[in-house]
Amino acid sequence: MKKFIVYDDVILCYIRKLPFRSDSFDVAVATEVIECARKGEGFQFVEDLKRITKGRILLTNPARGRGVRDEKPSLGREYLHYLSAWDVEDFKKTSFNVRGVGFRFLRLSSRMRYIPTCLAILFTPISFYVPKFSGFLIA
Repeated sequence: MKKFIVYDDVILCYIRKLPFRSDSFDVAVATEVIECARKGEGFQFVEDLKRITKGRILLTNPARGRGVRDEKPSLGREYLHYLSAWDVEDFKKTSFNVRGVGFRFLRLSSRMRYIPTCLAILFTPISFYVPKFSGFLIA
């Protein structure tokens, strides 16, 4: 990425303790991260994001809400473990506005995968305003 001059440094850290001063960033983005921490750690992570960010925070999360699960490891996903499930009410406790994308009740099958995908896209305007039906949450 350096050749594109997108950023100067990369800091690798765990979400339990973000090594940044207060108000260090204008925007913070955490996509598909919070479900990989225990629920208490996730709430602390959100508070740390609020501390280090003086502007907006964007969080995304699969709208599982069905409990904790581990995915079968695959190439590039050897360390993926879901330690908590986050739903709309969890994000509202952190004072975030919550929106949705997709439609939770449409599961992809191996055959004709495009039909549920197209239906999920069609339902997104509804799930955006009623996120409890969405496949993914945006807070």
